[in-house]
Amino acid sequence: MLERLALAQGAGLPASIAMTWLGGEVTFGKLSEDVNRTAAALLQLRDLSPKVIGVHFTNPYRHWLVVLALSKLGIASASLPDQVDVTFQKTLEVLSPDIVLLEKQVDVPISQPLVLEEAWFEHITASPEASIVRDIIFLPDDVVRVALVNGTNGTLRKINLTARHIEISVYHLVFQDLSTYGYRNNELRVVPTLGPTTLTGFLIVISALASGARLQMLQQRELGLAFSQKAPTVAISSPIHITAILDQMPPGMEPLKSLYLTVAGGKLPNELRERIRDKLTPNIQVVYGAEECGIATIESGSTSSDDSVGKALPWVNLQIVDDADVVVPPETIGQVRISGTGVVSGYADEPEATSRQFRNGWFYPGDKGSLTQDGILHLHGRYDDLVNFGGEKFDLHALDAHALQCEGVTDAAMFTVPDELGLPSPWIALVSSHNFSLEAFSDWMRKSYPSLPQASAVFVMGIPRLNGGQPDRAALSQAVKQS
Repeated sequence: MLERLALAQGAGLPASIAMTWLGGEVTFGKLSEDVNRTAAALLQLRDLSPKVIGVHFTNPYRHWLVVLALSKLGIASASLPDQVDVTFQKTLEVLSPDIVLLEKQVDVPISQPLVLEEAWFEHITASPEASIVRDIIFLPDDVVRVALVNGTNGTLRKINLTARHIEISVYHLVFQDLSTYGYRNNELRVVPTLGPTTLTGFLIVISALASGARLQMLQQRELGLAFSQKAPTVAISSPIHITAILDQMPPGMEPLKSLYLTVAGGKLPNELRERIRDKLTPNIQVVYGAEECGIATIESGSTSSDDSVGKALPWVNLQIVDDADVVVPPETIGQVRISGTGVVSGYADEPEATSRQFRNGWFYPGDKGSLTQDGILHLHGRYDDLVNFGGEKFDLHALDAHALQCEGVTDAAMFTVPDELGLPSPWIALVSSHNFSLEAFSDWMRKSYPSLPQASAVFVMGIPRLNGGQPDRAALSQAVKQS
């Protein structure tokens, strides 16, 4: 199913470039042939009846070749991280693939590994004739892909993606981001900055191929160079990734009118927006959503508010409700909920987490928001940032913002660690400058929050953050508990 969706547009232009990467490129015609050859070589995997096969190849072409070949065989795939570390182990644990295809043995226990080395691919793809493998049909509600999401609190959760969901999501992305820039599709380069382990990163690649665009697969350290080239380019990035890319840009570079940048993950601070306009491109759009629901709103052009994320897209239902799920009036802060064709049905094998976030056809991402009279969504923090300390509720997001205004604080994030009674106690992670005074900081916080209990402080080199830019409070808490 995935290979038919990805390669249908390119079939009419087989000589057009489908993908480039460091050291190589491939046309749509060659990609189609190699998918057939790889599917034929892996055909016997069907006899094992796997529910999902993990894929781990650092070479982007081989990675996607295997993903598309497995789809042609009617087998769902899941991508594993490039780096073999703690995250890799956790990803493997949550995904629980029946078989893992990888380029070399790794120092992580894998129940059924199958190593496909470089020589294997060279032999398969060098065959003078493309093998013909009859497509295995996916029904609309069959699972074709398994992905991980961070959940609303940073906890890794598994979602099963059906053929119906993938098709709808791809057409949404093609309609919104790839077919509206005034170029013939193959003149556009699409530069993915999000890895295929994420649902968004996966959909970007499939959508780019489906539109007939040219994918430029790069390592993170190469993105600055790619964005400095004067070629029509589309990129979808998170605020964290775009900050790193800005630091790579050559000094004195003029903003590129041929670069179209979509910043995903919610709010885009005006300070960062101006940096992007001054150093990278004037063509910025901000999208709000989550892996569980896709893109929900879009905002382009100028905005006078850091918390504005635009209007809901045509296929999205978006409401602000109170704690009883009653819709609140415009300009009233409440809980955001989203429904529509791009929303998944829940988390795999986690009924409790599903019941918390998915109710009566709506997905609750955990954000506080308000809608203006003309339907523009403003975000006001997260519901899971509300914490009870000593009988009084505090908003961790608001505490972060106040801490950042203290002299000597470069970055900060409040988080909680259970005390000896299991109750949340306040902690703060600080990145500070040389003139920082912990005593002055304590006075600064207490002046505005006199009832806030004394927080324990830890000094860090940098605040860990989720893809959307919000602090990874769960990681900070876990690090303290482990220490």
